[in-house]
Amino acid sequence: MKTLSESRVHSANPICIKTTSIHKLISKLQSGLLSQTTRKKNVIINDAEKTLAVFADENILTFVIGSLLSSAVDNSSNCCIRIETFFKENIICIRIRNNGAFIYHSQMNMLGQIGQAVRKLNGSVCYQSGENRPLTVTLSMPFIHVK
Repeated sequence: MKTLSESRVHSANPICIKTTSIHKLISKLQSGLLSQTTRKKNVIINDAEKTLAVFADENILTFVIGSLLSSAVDNSSNCCIRIETFFKENIICIRIRNNGAFIYHSQMNMLGQIGQAVRKLNGSVCYQSGENRPLTVTLSMPFIHVK
């Protein structure tokens, strides 16, 4: 693990850049959201490939994925929320979607904060929805393959 401190920005939180397993991170977030998920009668399925990892600030990555996942749980009920990973050239994409139509109302309020955090990861986030289709959120960033 490589830990860096930002000298130009006087922050109490050090930057923690390391190789992070997407599957393990999502599993930890799932555990933290268990009571909220149960209360809303949702199910979260972690379909992230177990061998995938990104070299990024784990705190920022946790904030981004956690915010998106928490919002999906908060703004749906009786749904299956699926998190999956797929590749596009040298980019890993993390997709969060559910089986019903809903809008992440609270997520739209945090869009600026999430966008700033994603840019720090050299990534992007895309929200897609349509009439009678669920909202799909896709987070994209550079990846490395960990065996």
